[in-house]
Formats: sequence, C-alpha cells, structure tokens
Amino acid sequence: MALRGLRPIAEIQYLDYLLYGLQPLSDDVASLQYRTKGTQFCPIIVRTRGHRLEGIWHSGSPMGMIINSLRGLHVCVPRNMVQAAGMYNTLLQAKRTGYRD
Repeated sequence: MALRGLRPIAEIQYLDYLLYGLQPLSDDVASLQYRTKGTQFCPIIVRTRGHRLEGIWHSGSPMGMIINSLRGLHVCVPRNMVQAAGMYNTLLQAKRTGYRD
C-alpha cells in the first residue's frame, strides 16, 4: 500500500510479535530507498503496544534488537497518548512532503 502512494498504519498486537516481521521490515522496507538509488521509498508506520520496554535485566528488552536490526527506520516510543498523537502527526506530515531519511 505504501509503495502505491497510500499511508498505511499497520498494527501488530504485541511488541513480541514484531519479531516475526523483522525480516521483511529490515530486508525490504528499510533498504528500498538505497536499493532504488533514492527513487522509491516506503512510508509505513508500524504500531505496536503491550510492552514496558524492560526485562528482568536491562538486556531482557527486545527494543535493543529492534533498534539495531531495523537500520534506516525511525523507532518512536511515546510515553503517553499526547506524545503518540504528536508522533503520528509528524510522521504523517513527513510522508506528505516526501521526506526521506
């Protein structure tokens, strides 16, 4: 949908389920702009919830793996709904202007 000009917001129920989608996100979405020499990009928002971003130990959180495996994508972690609304508005506005990172 994002490659066709739409602005999808995909929902993954829990952060742990994101692990099953890491390969297409890292191999296809994150590297699309590089592979097409800047002519295409995939403006997608993947929303997830249900995790406090911490484990028993500091290394128990999957956020470190997500941040390090998704190079080329923005990872936003809002702490409340006001921050989430602001991040969505910023990301959707960036898509409209053709912003590429």
